Amino acid sequence: MIFTSQNIILRDIALILVGAVFFYSCTNKNTIKDWEELNESTKPEIVGKNIEIKQSRNGIVTFKAYIPKTIEQYKDDNPYIYICPDGIHVWQYDSISNTNFELTADSAYVIEPEQYYELWGNVTIERKQDSTMAVTDYVFIEQQKNLVHSDAKIVINKLNQIRDAVAEGFQSDLAFNNPVFYNITQGEVNYENIELRKNQDSITSDKLNKKQPETR
Repeated sequence: MIFTSQNIILRDIALILVGAVFFYSCTNKNTIKDWEELNESTKPEIVGKNIEIKQSRNGIVTFKAYIPKTIEQYKDDNPYIYICPDGIHVWQYDSISNTNFELTADSAYVIEPEQYYELWGNVTIERKQDSTMAVTDYVFIEQQKNLVHSDAKIVINKLNQIRDAVAEGFQSDLAFNNPVFYNITQGEVNYENIELRKNQDSITSDKLNKKQPETR
């Protein structure tokens, strides 16, 4: 294994994941507030289709998200307030509107009161700058604990790189200042101040069950 400080793709993965789900959930805060006083048994399920959301800074689009379908649920037996059962597609742009990163996942889940987020199924991020792509099965983000993590295998492929880099999970704070990657089994892992461990003994989430929630 070669360890250098050139490539920051592992940090970029976590940052774009956090940005994507925070960006989506923040657009729905008013909806939650308007419905807070309703009785739980009377709150209907709300379905939205073909939703496109854009975020701009100084007139320049910085984030864009496309969500084929969203479901808002307020049921005691299903804690997920926002469900994106048909996937989510997010683009992040630079100051001159070039695509920096592109993120896709088969489904996404949000528990807004707890600021808890999940991405499931073929979670893929592509960094356009150097044609680097990373793929994993799921990622969990817990804002109140300042934690982003997964114990799924993550595969990182870079254009013209002979071998993919493979790790068996990671965890970090939300700013990705103290990343921990587990069981680097092959390839190069390039990141400053990275901590490598043989065992996944410090993932502290009480929600980590590696079972995707059921959707309709």
